Amino acid sequence: MPNAQNRENGHLSALLPAVLLSCLLTLSCSDDVGHENVKRLEATDLYLYGENCSGPYWRFEGGGLFFHENGTVRNVLDKLALIPRSNDVLVVRSSSSSSSLTMVLTFSPDGLAKFTDVYLEPKPTDAQLSILNNKHGYTQIVSSIMKLPSIELCTRMRSTASF
Repeated sequence: MPNAQNRENGHLSALLPAVLLSCLLTLSCSDDVGHENVKRLEATDLYLYGENCSGPYWRFEGGGLFFHENGTVRNVLDKLALIPRSNDVLVVRSSSSSSSLTMVLTFSPDGLAKFTDVYLEPKPTDAQLSILNNKHGYTQIVSSIMKLPSIELCTRMRSTASF
């Protein structure tokens, strides 16, 4: 009997992220500001603040985040969902591994945005975190994202078929 119960608990824990995501999406459906921020991200290019909408930039497109620089395009993350939240914060989630990578992008009243949190859900064990650091440099990636200055949302200069 314990084996059957463990399997059942395993199936339930595997479904938990999907259930929580569904709840989050349901709760956020009435948030006009959050939905507006998603539309803005999907229609603009993101430049470091102070660059006056020139130079390298990021673009959310087709379920991915792409970095454009000097005519080359690099896929930074794929399998993304842009999820609006009621407190004017956008959560970007990648489900490309057993844990989902969540980056919280907070919008300021002046139209800028900044990554204010980055985490894995569910939280990895120390052993899993060690593997992520050895394979992908996860801790350094999180640190570099958090150190990014504010991002300016600028009108797209190129068509969506630029790559």
